[in-house]
Amino acid sequence: MEKEEVFSEVIQSNRRGEVEFDERLKNFCSAIWRIKKDGSQTNIFSNTYMITGSIGEYYISKILGTEFNDKIFLGGDGGKDCIWRNKRISVKSSSANIDYNNGRFPKLCFFIDEELSSDYYVLVSVAGGRSVYYPTIIGWATLEDINKKKVIENGYPRSCSGSTERYVVTMSNLRDSLLK
Repeated sequence: MEKEEVFSEVIQSNRRGEVEFDERLKNFCSAIWRIKKDGSQTNIFSNTYMITGSIGEYYISKILGTEFNDKIFLGGDGGKDCIWRNKRISVKSSSANIDYNNGRFPKLCFFIDEELSSDYYVLVSVAGGRSVYYPTIIGWATLEDINKKKVIENGYPRSCSGSTERYVVTMSNLRDSLLK
């Protein structure tokens, strides 16, 4: 079986989960927040972004059986949140909920000046708060998928360079999407 098929099976069989916001995650998010807050990125990030992103990365690492990378990189991790079977995985997390009634769905977004160098990109919606979070895998894409299906939209927060432009892959264009 090819890696993409195995990856797809893991994603589908672990679509929804539960993550306890334990001391390790709290310390990791607090450390990132302090570094970002004291640096030039104060207006870009909030502690909520740190927690949402960390929960998504933690959950994907957990279901893939890889080590959660709790190292802090001042310039970011280069979009490689974990390595699974020699494939680089980037996790994009959102606190946006799926709203079927109003047609609002999370999107896989990248700052336009962000280097895309991972093999697989996973979109995770994170709900809950305080001590327990509930991640839901919205879908995923390969780098090739993204290069074929991305569109440019404006949105916030701004990137480190101040741009509001971002590449977007809609939920309907993701593999194993909840819309399919």
